[in-house]
Amino acid sequence: MVLKSHPVLAATAFNDIWGYEDSLQNEFAIIGTKTSIRIYNVTNTDSVFLVKEYVDGANTSWRDFKTYKNYLYAVCDNCSEGLEIINMDSLAVSNFTQTTTQFLKAHNIYVDTLNARLYAVGATYFPGGINRGIIVYDISNPGNPVFVKFFDDNKYVHDIYVQNNIAYASSGYSGTFVYDFSNLNNITSVMGNENPTSTYHHSSWKNPDAPYIYSAHELPDGYPMVVYKIVNGNLILQNTFIESLITNASVGARPHNPYVHENKLFISYYHDGLQIFDLSNPEKPKKCAYYDTYPSNSNYSGFQGNWGVYPFLRSGSILVSDITSGLYVFKLDIGVKIQSDFVLTTPGAGLIIRDKNASYKLSVSNTGALVNTPGVQNLSGNQKFVYSDLEVMGNLMLTAPNGIHYVLSMDNTGQFVVSGPTSFPTGNHMTISGDVSFDDIFTGPILTNTAGRHRMICKGGVLKVDKMF
Repeated sequence: MVLKSHPVLAATAFNDIWGYEDSLQNEFAIIGTKTSIRIYNVTNTDSVFLVKEYVDGANTSWRDFKTYKNYLYAVCDNCSEGLEIINMDSLAVSNFTQTTTQFLKAHNIYVDTLNARLYAVGATYFPGGINRGIIVYDISNPGNPVFVKFFDDNKYVHDIYVQNNIAYASSGYSGTFVYDFSNLNNITSVMGNENPTSTYHHSSWKNPDAPYIYSAHELPDGYPMVVYKIVNGNLILQNTFIESLITNASVGARPHNPYVHENKLFISYYHDGLQIFDLSNPEKPKKCAYYDTYPSNSNYSGFQGNWGVYPFLRSGSILVSDITSGLYVFKLDIGVKIQSDFVLTTPGAGLIIRDKNASYKLSVSNTGALVNTPGVQNLSGNQKFVYSDLEVMGNLMLTAPNGIHYVLSMDNTGQFVVSGPTSFPTGNHMTISGDVSFDDIFTGPILTNTAGRHRMICKGGVLKVDKMF
C-alpha cells in the first residue's frame, strides 16, 4: 500500500466514506463527520482539497452514502434528516434537498444501478414508525426519488447489497437473507438464513462475478469473516478467517465493512486498518496488502480505527475513512518483480497500457524513438497479460521492427529515455515473445530513478508517471 494523501481534517469523529467521478474524470471522496457531509476533490492525490461541506443538523455517529449518475444520496442514523439528495454537478451552488416522507433516519442505503433503484434499511418507516424492513425508491429521475415499496419481513435490516434486483440483507442477530425484488408486487425469499444467528450480521458483499458472499459479523468481538457459496439456492459455509495486527490478539479483531473489486476483497477492519485480500481462490482469501490507520492501538477496546473503504475509483485510488484521523487516499502497490534484464524479443512488440477509455501500445521505432499507438485494445496477436504491476530490476529491453534492441528507462527528471542500440544480454535475463498487456488501468511497468519508483501510466493517451514512493 502506498499512502498518497492524508489531509489533516478537524472533526470530532468520522464515519463512512464513498467515492464519485464526474463527467470530466475528476474524482471525489465523500466522508461523513458527526455533524456534516464533506466532499473532497482527490483527482490530484498530491493536492486533495475540500470542495463542499453540508452541515445538515444532526450530531450522529452513523452516516452512509451512495451515488447514481450525477447524484449523491445520504442518510444518517439517530437523526431526522431523511433521504438527502445532492447534485454533484453543481456543488458551487445550493443543491441540497431532503425527503422525509417515508423515514427520518436510516442506517444504510444501496443503489442497484442496473435497475435505477435505491434501497434504504435500518430505517423507521412512516406511517406507523416501523423500525424494520426495506424501503425502495425509483431513481430513474435521480434528482427526484419516487417511493415505490415498503417490504417488511418482520426483521430489522442493518445493511444491504443488491445486484440486479437480488438483495442480500444483513439482518443483525436474525441472520443474512436473500430476496428477489424483480417484481415489487411479489417479493420472494430466495435463501437464508445462514448460521450462526448468535452473531451480529453487520454487512456483506457479494462477489459480482462469482457465487460467493463475504460476510462481516461485528459482534461478538473476534468473530471471523465468513465466506459463503451460493449452491442451489442455499448459503453454504466455505471458510472463516480473522486478521490481526496485534500479536496474539486476534480474539478481539473486528471486521466492519467488506467490498469486492477487481478480484480483491477490501475490508475496513476497525483497529486493524485496511486489509486487502487476493481472491484468486475465492473460497480462501489471501491477504496481499494492509495499512494500519490506527497504529496507536495496543488492545481492542471499543470501536476505533478504519470505518470504511471505497476501492471503485477507476484511477485506482483507494479511499479510506478512519474514525479518529479522517480521510486517507492510497494506491495499491502489488506487483511482479523481475530481478534480471527483461527482453521483449518479438520485433515491434511493446507494452500495452490502458487508460479509462482505450489501450495504448508503447514500443520503439527502427530509430529508437518511443512510439505510442492508440486503439489497440482488440489485438488478436500474440500477447501476454499481466494482472499486476511489473517491476524490472535490470534493463527493460524492447525490440524494434528491424530487430534492433533498445533499453527503456527513466532519467532523474522523470522523463522516459530510450537508449541504444544495445546487444542482446548474455548474462541473467528473462525473455518474452509478443506484447505485454496490463489488464487494469492502474497497473503498468515500474521504472526507477534516483527519486524513487514510478509506475508508467496513460491518461488520455498521454504517457505519464505515477510516483510510488
